[in-house]
Amino acid sequence: DFCDWTVPNEVLAKIPHLRAIVLQTTSFGYVDREFCKAHGIVVMNTQNFSTVSVAEWATMTALNLARKIPLVIKNEWKADFEKHRGMELRGKTVGVIGLGHIGTAVLQNCRGLEMKTQYWSAHTRDDRFTFAEVADVMATSDVIFLCAALNADTAKMITDELILKMKPTAIFVRTGFAPNHTLMLEMVKDGRLYGYGFEEDRPAFNDYVGNVWTSPHNAWLTNESVQENANQ
Repeated sequence: DFCDWTVPNEVLAKIPHLRAIVLQTTSFGYVDREFCKAHGIVVMNTQNFSTVSVAEWATMTALNLARKIPLVIKNEWKADFEKHRGMELRGKTVGVIGLGHIGTAVLQNCRGLEMKTQYWSAHTRDDRFTFAEVADVMATSDVIFLCAALNADTAKMITDELILKMKPTAIFVRTGFAPNHTLMLEMVKDGRLYGYGFEEDRPAFNDYVGNVWTSPHNAWLTNESVQENANQ
């Protein structure tokens, strides 16, 4: 974390004879790969060491939002049988955007919860689950997981128009980049979105109005993932 998740191009340009950057993380959005490509610098990440950890964190987040745990926490754990009435996920439809290792693991978890599964992926297909276009996933899913990696195409994929078409009873969980963070928070606050979950640097439930679950950037952090990272 010494670089605070930023690797400025001007810093890279000062390193003599730089030919490769090897990241100890799966994420690579904090490195300008276009700059590296133009300068002949290979960028490599550490793949698939925390898939299960992140997928379980995302599933846990959805369950916490379904049962309105953020509201319970903000109410100092005092029960309110009206405001804290949650919903069951069994039989609901889950939609995953981005069917990489994490997206696939999330769908497997949700199948274990007996949810109906659908997904969108630019290239990958998996016959165990139902393929749907991004707009359909956003509009018809009860729980939406954004698991796609950030790139030039995905950055523009989840438009405000698609966000506004989500069901007011839907839950949105992201394991990476945020499409329109402010809009999501406003929708939860206004009752136009059931719940929203994400990681951030300094999480505080009381900073947000409504059913918002936030945690530090530790979705990847388990004994198993740390050991696998060291192994690789």
